[in-house]
Amino acid sequence: KTRSSQPELLAIKNGKCILNGITVGSPCEVQTVRTVITFSEVPDYDILELSNSKNTYKVFFMKDCEFPTPKFGQIIVERSIPLYRFLGNKTEENVVFAMK
Repeated sequence: KTRSSQPELLAIKNGKCILNGITVGSPCEVQTVRTVITFSEVPDYDILELSNSKNTYKVFFMKDCEFPTPKFGQIIVERSIPLYRFLGNKTEENVVFAMK
C-alpha cells in the first residue's frame, strides 16, 4: 500500500480482495492457471507482489508514469516495461502476463 513501511498481506476470500479486514476490491479469485485481482482504488497502491514456491511476480503502479530512482541492486522498472499503455480517461486496465 502507498507509503506503507511494511508489506501487507492481501487475502482473497469469497470473491473479494481483503486487506487488514477491509474489502479493497472484487471480483478476486485464484485459479490453477490464473489469478484475478481487482482494486477499487488503484492509486492507493505502489506494488503488488504475487509469490508462490517457484516464482515471484511484481506489478508496479506508477502515478503519472513517474518512476522512483532505483537503488543499487534494484530493478530499473521504467526500462523493464516492454509496453506502455496510456489510459486516457479510463479507470481500469487489464494486464495479461504470459510465461513459458
